[in-house]
Amino acid sequence: MILGLTTALVGSAAVRIESTGSFDLPLPTVAVAWVDHSRLLVLSAEELQLLEARDGTLVARLLIPGRASPARIAAGLILPDPETSTAWVLSNRRASAVLVEWSSRTISVRSEAPKLPWPGSPTGLHFLPGTNWLDGEVPLVGPGPFLALATGEPSLAVLRDGTVGMGPGAKEELDVGEMQALGPTLAGLWPHWFAASTALPPGEPDALLIMAVSGGRLAEIQTHPVRGSIRALSAQCEGRAVLVALVVEGDSGRFRLEILRLERTVG
Repeated sequence: MILGLTTALVGSAAVRIESTGSFDLPLPTVAVAWVDHSRLLVLSAEELQLLEARDGTLVARLLIPGRASPARIAAGLILPDPETSTAWVLSNRRASAVLVEWSSRTISVRSEAPKLPWPGSPTGLHFLPGTNWLDGEVPLVGPGPFLALATGEPSLAVLRDGTVGMGPGAKEELDVGEMQALGPTLAGLWPHWFAASTALPPGEPDALLIMAVSGGRLAEIQTHPVRGSIRALSAQCEGRAVLVALVVEGDSGRFRLEILRLERTVG
């Protein structure tokens, strides 16, 4: 099913947003993922780092192994499993996916695979050569390519034209009308709630878009302006709230990581 993006008008903010921290990132970053409530994995084109979320202190780093694979626009994906302290990592600058394991002080490689094992996918995921497009069969979404994917309830994907797909018919045409296209980031928040970014080009004001699935449609609930362009997103529940990590590229080309605390006030 393809979902239209509509705007839900509310009398007051549906989500309370509080900034809890920000710090510079030393490398252009293509993916981010929470591993627990205090640490993050961040991926550049060729290096994975484990950072303290409070201030960006470097805990460990790992050069991504594997054969180099050229791509004009760097892209990546991190699929963590905090219960086993492992994560699958995929970079379009490498020919294979890597399973890594982290500890309190280290990151190490456990294995490699041609594709990243995505939950329930019979094919796994990989980047189409030379592109930032993810390809593979994803349950309840359908076949790729995708610009972004998010696990959650339900699973969602950003399609090549910036529209949102959910369900087996994700590749069907859709008259998007005046709906704004989504960018290459997507993260699940609470059940049926998601965060994304706009598809505006660098130099245009980007925003964190907070959306909810209801009645077979995806409604834009709230926007949070950001200085720069959002390049990666990750979210983690903390009680009734959600912590969101945003990788932002500023106008100068420098990257920073911002931590936001989101708490629903309605619904």
